Amino acid sequence: MPNVLPVKVSSAKRAAALLAQHAQIRESKSALLIDPLIRLAEARDLLGCPSYSTIRSWVADGRLRVQRPGGCGPFKVRLSEVQRFLGDSEVKADAS
Repeated sequence: MPNVLPVKVSSAKRAAALLAQHAQIRESKSALLIDPLIRLAEARDLLGCPSYSTIRSWVADGRLRVQRPGGCGPFKVRLSEVQRFLGDSEVKADAS
């Protein structure tokens, strides 16, 4: 629940708090547009179609960082994380 100011606070302070809260919401929404969360199925296609169990093992090993929006439901991964993972994999493949 957002911070609720007491009733005795001036309207200017309440307005400033609401404006700050809306600015935070706008920032988080713009971050999603720049670096969206995608489903593991979409990430699988970008990663070259490995099996789902392979992706789950990468998640379990900590090589691929995922999120669960809302704390439950399916795993999602940021597009930048998929790009980072691909870059790390290319470096390791070249070193072999």
